[in-house]
Amino acid sequence: DGYGGGGYGGAPVGSPVSPPLKNIVDTLISSDDPSFQVLVTALVVTGLDEVLSDSGPFTLFAPPDEAFGAVEAALPGILECLIDDPDTLSAILRYHVVNGPIASSDLGPFQTVPTGLEGATLDISVVNGKVYISDAATDTDAVVVIPDVEATNGFIHVIDKVLLPFDVSDFYAACVATAPASAPIGMAPYYAKGDGGKKDGEAPAAEAPYYYSKGKKGGEAP
Repeated sequence: DGYGGGGYGGAPVGSPVSPPLKNIVDTLISSDDPSFQVLVTALVVTGLDEVLSDSGPFTLFAPPDEAFGAVEAALPGILECLIDDPDTLSAILRYHVVNGPIASSDLGPFQTVPTGLEGATLDISVVNGKVYISDAATDTDAVVVIPDVEATNGFIHVIDKVLLPFDVSDFYAACVATAPASAPIGMAPYYAKGDGGKKDGEAPAAEAPYYYSKGKKGGEAP
């Protein structure tokens, strides 16, 4: 499935050797297989990194870079459009968050759970041991590819697609229509990891898939 699952900071429930747990955001930052550079950048821009670093507890359905890359491939420039509209981006991110800890062992064959986006729910089903999540705007379910990554303030379940609480086609069309010709939309490589990574910053990493640094905690583009 392309997800190694060996490089994140947490550990699946029942793992024989568990490294020291970190909060949800720091767990995402420390992960390299899979990588969550785009997700963490989006959390920082919207301020949700501070929320998900708090005591919680929370459950986060976390799309890795590969999942965001699929959205960008289908709608070129959509990620920068979202970064430039923190309210819309925040709504999408909050749709991936559930208040309270949910382990895969807590799930029955079917349940509807409220999300951090007011009034929005996710339909979660378990079929032959696999967990599927239906969103409000697409016909394809997300699949939990790495379940039960523990954090000090909840659980992370890695999913293989970005969940959408609403159709983004009109938002995307409007953004593309108003983009200045001299500044084509697109995201250049960047993400700073390491000690204090997301807020302190390091040199841009050429192999990283996306960049955005104009958020409230970032600087100017390199």
